[in-house]
This record gives sequence, structure tokens and C-alpha cells, in this order.
Amino acid sequence: MYIRLSITDRCNLRCFYCRPKKELKPKRELFSYEGICKILAHLKELIVIDKLRITGGEPFVRKDLIRFLEQLNINGFKKIYISTNGTLIKGKGKLLKQLNVAGVNVSLDTLNRSTFSLITGKDKLLDVLSGIDEALEAGLQVKLNTVLLKGINQQEIDQLIDFAAERGVNIRFIELMPFAGTKEVFDNFFLPYTQVLQDLKRVYTLKALSKNGVTKEFFIEEKRANIGFITSVSKPFCKGCNRIRITCDGKIRACLHRDWERKIPDDIRMLQKVVEDLISFKRTILSPHWKSSESMVEIGG
Repeated sequence: MYIRLSITDRCNLRCFYCRPKKELKPKRELFSYEGICKILAHLKELIVIDKLRITGGEPFVRKDLIRFLEQLNINGFKKIYISTNGTLIKGKGKLLKQLNVAGVNVSLDTLNRSTFSLITGKDKLLDVLSGIDEALEAGLQVKLNTVLLKGINQQEIDQLIDFAAERGVNIRFIELMPFAGTKEVFDNFFLPYTQVLQDLKRVYTLKALSKNGVTKEFFIEEKRANIGFITSVSKPFCKGCNRIRITCDGKIRACLHRDWERKIPDDIRMLQKVVEDLISFKRTILSPHWKSSESMVEIGG
């Protein structure tokens, strides 16, 4: 199974499509690092964990993340991935590599500073770009994630693909998803992947690559570039999903778009029952349910 572990709902950016105007959880309600390590150890006894990804919010805003990564290493997690907005990687690339962080997925919705400020509320694009380059220099695997936004970054897709190709990294274009508090944003800015794919095919030769269960991948021959699409809205991939989500306040969740979640018990026998119920529930999911009562940052990206 693939564990997506959210360690915070806080972020140093405020992307308009991600965070509704809601109160953050009190810090005392966040799952302690000690509690996380204990539960991960229990889960390793119950299931095969193929991959562990740390998410948020923005993981790097939580205090003592580096010490937490050290503890994960001690506990036997030797291949860790982090999803980040990239603004806080500077000065940490080599250390992350030493701590067995295999790769980082960096959000990059634009290469234009004013557009970046419009989307995120902060002028931090240069920090993201330097963070990407530092991660690559440190030998980390880097993937870029771009949320498709009609009329905002739609005209930059070519430029973003070139940016990724120049650095030898893959870029994935993600369909905007309708979470709690962002319906109006979704209605105004949703851009289906099919439209982007059609636009690219008018200009370039695209070769479909093998699917990995979630991402639809293509190779653009003229650019020598690999791109992918995450099509949660237009073409859901629920049958191929093997994710288990752990929220920042200590709940285990079956799906990003379903409200099925349980408080994580301390007792391993009770946890086993929760995991069995979760896996059983996931087998029934054929399509997303777009009426989740929580936002992306509350569940974990």
C-alpha cells in the first residue's frame, strides 16, 4: 500500500484553489511525531508499505521535520518522498538526500512571478525555482505538479513542459478538484485534461506510455519530454488507487473524495480491524464523491 502522511494543515502560501477561509486546527490537535512513528510501526506489521509520502499543508513549515525524518530512518523507512511547494527547500537538499528522502514532488503552477503571486498570494516563485534546482543538484528525484487553471496558466503549458524537459524531470498536469469551500473556484477555473491534450496534439507528436494506475503519461517527441495527467474529474482512477491517507490530526482515511475516516487507535488489534474495514471500503469505490466536507489541506494533499 501507498501511505500518504499529512503532518500539518499549515502552509506558507495561500493558493486560492486550495485553502478555503477556515480556521486551522490548534497545534495541540496535530498528530505528534511520536504517535506517527508508533502507528507507522504498527502498520508495517499489518500491511506491506510500498511507499511513504509526507504531505501537508506544507511539510517544511512544521517544526523539527528533519528530526522526524531521522526517526523514520531509525524505524526502517529507507525510501521517503515529500510533496512540497518548494519555497523552503533551500539549504536542505543534501541533508534530505542523506536522510533517505528519495524524491520531492514540487508544486509549480506558473513560471510568471505576477501569476504566481495571483495564485499563491506570495511573491515566492524564485524561491521555488532555486529549490527545484537545489534538489536536483543534491541527487533527489524531482517531479513537478501543475494544477490546470483555465485562463490563468493555460497559456503557459508549453513553457512549463520546456522547463521540465530542460531539467530532465517529469511534469504532471492535475485537474482542479472541487473541495469544500472551493466550488465557485472550480466552476470558474476548471480545465479538462482532454482540452489540453487536444491542444498539444495539434502541434506535437505524442506517444502514449504505459499507465501506472493513476497518471496518464505521454512522451512528446519534438520536446523529448515526458508529461502526465492526473484526471480525477474527467476520468477517475479509483480502481487503480492503493492509497491510505493519514491526516494531520491522527485519522486514517480511505479516499481524498470520501468522508470515510476513523480515529487511529493505539491498540494494534483495533488498528487491524480499522485497516481491514478501510481496504474493504476502498474495494467498493468506483468513482469519486465530490461532496467531501473537508478541504484539501485538512485531508492532506
